[in-house]
Amino acid sequence: PVYTKKRAAPSTPPQLTLPSASCPIPVLRTQRSSSPLNPAQHPLPGRPVFPRSKPEPDLYRTAIKMRMRGSPEGLRVLHMGPRLAMSIMNATRELEKIVADQTIQERD
Repeated sequence: PVYTKKRAAPSTPPQLTLPSASCPIPVLRTQRSSSPLNPAQHPLPGRPVFPRSKPEPDLYRTAIKMRMRGSPEGLRVLHMGPRLAMSIMNATRELEKIVADQTIQERD
């Protein structure tokens, strides 16, 4: 048997129904894109796959946090949060660099 591709139905231009006594508003009628008897099949997105079990704890991160809780400086860093701690660390590093450059220039 020879199989041929189905051709799309020839598209007819939209028809404009002018206002009348029964319907005072002009209506634009077009062909249906699909039929309830033969609807167009659209591929649905895949369902998300959720983990079936609890994820394993990150032991490295847990060990670092436990070690930081042991010192007052570590507790302060834990309480301020990672972003603020990193910005303070970078600012301190830049300030130390500026001070070191000034002391080198003063010696010369």
